[in-house]
Amino acid sequence: MQNGGVEDRVEVRSAEGKTMGSHSYSSTDRQHGFGIRNGAWTPDSKFFVYQLASSGGHQPWHNPIDFVSTEGFKIRSLDNATGPITGPDFKVLSPDVVSGSAGSKKDPTAKKPFSVKLSAIMKNGP
Repeated sequence: MQNGGVEDRVEVRSAEGKTMGSHSYSSTDRQHGFGIRNGAWTPDSKFFVYQLASSGGHQPWHNPIDFVSTEGFKIRSLDNATGPITGPDFKVLSPDVVSGSAGSKKDPTAKKPFSVKLSAIMKNGP
């Protein structure tokens, strides 16, 4: 993981070192991708949650949070469940809850608190 201004790839490996999956956030011009700002495993070890920063500085108010499930390596965006993530940080709580702040369709730059259970998002779709 690196700070914003670069473009990264997320790769999840098993305890034995086997690659379970990976995803690149790079762009061809190195200005329209994302770098990984910070990340954390959920206490139940079923999800890796990470926050992104635009490599080109676009939408500086937007701090997307993605997460990956260790079952089938499915990557999902929390924006789909919360609205655009606006807070610069997030918290991971037991067993698989993520909290932070997000905007809305009406005001994407607002900072309204949210708390979501990742396993529920996985069950209910994107």
